[in-house]
Amino acid sequence: QILISKITALSDLILPYRTLTMAIFFMRLYVLAFSASILAEALATGRKHLGSIVQLSTPLSPQRSQSDTDAQQPYRLTRRESILSIACITAVPLIILLPSPSTAANLPENTGADLSRTGSIETLIPIIKMQQSLLDAKKKLSQRHDGYSGIVSADECKIIMKSLFTAIPREEKAFKRMFDSYSTPVSYKQKFLDQNAFLVYYTKGFDGPDRPNIESGEDGSDSVQTMQYGARNEAWTAVDDLFVELEFNISNEEKQRIDDMSSREDLLILASEAIRAFDDYLRFAPGADVTEACSRIG
Repeated sequence: QILISKITALSDLILPYRTLTMAIFFMRLYVLAFSASILAEALATGRKHLGSIVQLSTPLSPQRSQSDTDAQQPYRLTRRESILSIACITAVPLIILLPSPSTAANLPENTGADLSRTGSIETLIPIIKMQQSLLDAKKKLSQRHDGYSGIVSADECKIIMKSLFTAIPREEKAFKRMFDSYSTPVSYKQKFLDQNAFLVYYTKGFDGPDRPNIESGEDGSDSVQTMQYGARNEAWTAVDDLFVELEFNISNEEKQRIDDMSSREDLLILASEAIRAFDDYLRFAPGADVTEACSRIG
């Protein structure tokens, strides 16, 4: 009986939303069909009178009769055709202006990650390898070399980038996919809130009689997922900044613009920020798993 009452309450909430959504959908469909019919008739009318318009550009022959001359007078739109033309102009913007049900965009973009092994040591190892490659890059940047004073040469940058590419993808989606394969996946509740933002907003998060607001509080997994998602994005931003500066140095040296090259100190700061971003992400992984992953890497 309690289950039936909850289903009834939920259906009472969903019905207005579905009704409004369907009404907007059919209104769009009607306006689109109406516009298509108007456009088709307008094209047919234009094709019909195109010949007479073209004929007006040639002089009349003296041998032609008065009836031929009358037939070549400029074509004037009838009242009905004028109304149809105005309707055709206004109908298409109306389709665009019709409101759509509001939706949220708070969920992470799908990167194609395999979510069957999230939280496993096997999916944690690639992330540890990426951090270790950044530590190795920082070590290389800390070493002083002869030549340019205070900057990193193009040859050094190429060596560092080659080392980083063995563990870190350069493409953003591939980079984030490695994190998503380990991270806590999006929960059913988060998906429901995102896909039913209109319903949740106008019902003020009502989840049934004697139940807490659906938006009130977060369970542990939702909180971890949100923070991992943010840390993953911070890691990508920091790594991308480092790659951009390394590529910038290579390009500037090849163009002999030595004064525009980034300093060693600047690159060290970027490498440190990237390492810190990985530390922030790995804080959500169990310490024992991180230790085990490091031991497997060797």
